[in-house]
Amino acid sequence: MQRVIHTPDIAKQLGLLGHGALMRPNGYGRRFAAKLEIDQSIVDELFSRFGLVWEMEEPDLGHFIGNNYLMGAHVHVHTDPAPEGFHHVRCNVAIEMPKFGGKPVLDGVELDVGEGDAWICFSSIEEHSSTPVRNGDRVVVSMASLIEKHIAESAYGKLAPKISAT
Repeated sequence: MQRVIHTPDIAKQLGLLGHGALMRPNGYGRRFAAKLEIDQSIVDELFSRFGLVWEMEEPDLGHFIGNNYLMGAHVHVHTDPAPEGFHHVRCNVAIEMPKFGGKPVLDGVELDVGEGDAWICFSSIEEHSSTPVRNGDRVVVSMASLIEKHIAESAYGKLAPKISAT
């Protein structure tokens, strides 16, 4: 399983979501809109490209769009909760990236992601964050699923390349 894939077709379909979405503040230089209605066929397609089947809606934020728009804004280091027997898994698509920064960081390792790229985050397993934005906005659409623990852990174990600090 690849960690990052190029998905300009999906990014193009998702690019219009932010227009008209009610964005609310989410910390310094950050805003987001949660519980987005995204065509299930798009969600299913993206999860399938990572070798997974979307199973169940994540109840807290669901699918969302996030925007880091002020210089230095970033996503803090955290993990996400999941109910017993499941892992919280997110497929994220970079709709817009700043000239510098805004890169996802998973378990301390920065991923090389550009506009139109998607990456998978096993968000209840691994710590995740982003680098501070510089010279532009970071706009990401994040699609979530709760996936049975044994299925998610098996997929996480098959990641290529493996996440490891160099």
